[in-house]
Order: sequence, then C-alpha cells, then structure tokens
Amino acid sequence: MISENIDRNIYEEVIRSARPVLLCFFTSTIFHSELVGLVQELSRQYESIRFCVVPEEDHEFFFEKFHFGGTPIFIFLAHGIEKGRLLGSVSADRLRAFVERNIREPHEKQSSRPASVKSPDG
Repeated sequence: MISENIDRNIYEEVIRSARPVLLCFFTSTIFHSELVGLVQELSRQYESIRFCVVPEEDHEFFFEKFHFGGTPIFIFLAHGIEKGRLLGSVSADRLRAFVERNIREPHEKQSSRPASVKSPDG
C-alpha cells in the first residue's frame, strides 16, 4: 500500500488494523525526502503491510503511546501489538530486513505490550 499520513484522529483505526502496520516517524530534515522515498518503495513491495508516515506535529501524541525519544524511528505493529522498532537513519536493505523479520516471526513469540498500554515507568 502506498504510504499515507496518519494523525491522532485515526490512531485507533491503525492499531486495530488486521493488517500489519509500519509507523514511520521522522522530522523535516535533509534526509526526509530520502526516507519518504524509501517508505514508498517498500510500500509497493509489501502491499500486505500498511505503511504510515506520521506528521511531525503529531509525534508528541504518539510518543505518549510508544515512548520513543528521537527520530527517525520505525515501529512495526501486528494486531495492535508492537513487534519491533528500528532507530536511526537506515538503508533500504536494513529497513527491508526489519520488515521481513517482523512479518516472518510468529506474533506469539513477541513479548511486546499492546500499543495502547503505557510502560510501568511512564
């Protein structure tokens, strides 16, 4: 699926999605267009995954849900459960490997908590 912008208004729809979701957070930097291009390329290769680019102005809302400290960060969800996250600027190969690993690993083996649950220290 072609990448799309997501904001706090459709957060619940995204975490309840039956399809896996890759949330992409990054700021408007010199690398922004490269990262968006990379996400768009992957969205064409993995049509079964919903790729969502979160606008910078909504990062704070999502920070409360996912507890991340910086960008870029990519968070992979399956049935509302965080399966993995990838931090920092990444190559196409590294992001592709991250996606592949998360769609291949059985959901039950993950120890992640539901996306809507805060961590014990938060």
